[in-house]
Amino acid sequence: MDGMSRTLRWIPLSLIVFAVCSCKEKTPAESPAVQVESRGKEGVPDTVRERPGKRAERPEPAKAKMEIEAEFRAGLLTADDAKLVKLVTDLVKSGDMSPEANDADRVEHILGILLYRRSSETRSVMDLLPAGANSKTIVAAAFRRGNFSSLPEIFTVTGQLVSPELAASAVSGALFHYGFPAREDDGLSVGVSPDQLAGYRTQGLNEEDFRKLLCRGIAKNEFSFEDAKAYLNLGEQATVCTISQTLPAEATAEILANALSQGSSVDDTGLLIFSRSYAGSSPEKALEWADGLPPANRDTAVTSAFGVWAENDPLAASKYVGDMEKGRSRDLGAWIIVRNCVNHDRPDEGRAWAVQIEDEGMKGKALELIEKHDSLR
Repeated sequence: MDGMSRTLRWIPLSLIVFAVCSCKEKTPAESPAVQVESRGKEGVPDTVRERPGKRAERPEPAKAKMEIEAEFRAGLLTADDAKLVKLVTDLVKSGDMSPEANDADRVEHILGILLYRRSSETRSVMDLLPAGANSKTIVAAAFRRGNFSSLPEIFTVTGQLVSPELAASAVSGALFHYGFPAREDDGLSVGVSPDQLAGYRTQGLNEEDFRKLLCRGIAKNEFSFEDAKAYLNLGEQATVCTISQTLPAEATAEILANALSQGSSVDDTGLLIFSRSYAGSSPEKALEWADGLPPANRDTAVTSAFGVWAENDPLAASKYVGDMEKGRSRDLGAWIIVRNCVNHDRPDEGRAWAVQIEDEGMKGKALELIEKHDSLR
């Protein structure tokens, strides 16, 4: 082993690490000063010196692009309609209309401005757009910001469009601010008759939005449950399901209660499906609603609501039934608890509930169910 090797062998590792780190080239941020030289038009060197510990500031490309776009958009606000149409013409001819492209975003913004002004040039701009999915995306986004206050206003504008595809996209975008499901306090009414609403389907209103608007009209007391059955043309059960899937449970419950009190026919299966769904989220509210229905529909709704609650939370359901006043609904609740007890192999508990049932026929069935269970054990 030569002398150099013996020397390195005994140098502490920490000193070697320190030496290597000290040899690293300093970055501009670590250097006391940075000089940047470039040759200008006159050939004179330009030198930029920065303060110690700081880099020279250079404009960021993304930031510069944003500033240019903000300036462009600010200019659009003061441009007249003819200039806006000219800009769209140039952008469509030479630009990229894909959703991610800047030119497509500019066209959408210009169209939004014309819509806000309710300009007569709106159709001219729409007619410039090439056919295809990209144009439909642009139109839907622009109409989404159109600030329309009523359905007639929307269809006055969209009814002028030549392309059925663009008209459908425009309608879908304009309807966005209506929001679904409808809320009582949103202040947005349908404002037309069911016949007028149905007629809008020939002007770009798709079937899904038609059903939503029809349900909104029912929730706002503009249409009736009978209107829903007539215009949805789905049958009673499917009509109930459509309403319950579109509106909040409380609104659907009120619609069905009003319909039944006014003598409308509501399919028992649809009522059962809704009451189970309602009880799954708000069992006490569902039972209060079911208990207030006409006698011909009450048993179906009460039994199905109790059935869901007894399965999901048997203790809470039992306490609720125990606190109820004597009567038909309490008997139905006790009967459901008896069935639940038998299904979960608790016959003694079920028997205690069975003897509390006042309706003799129902009590007999409950005790018979328990005896049958005992005989199979």
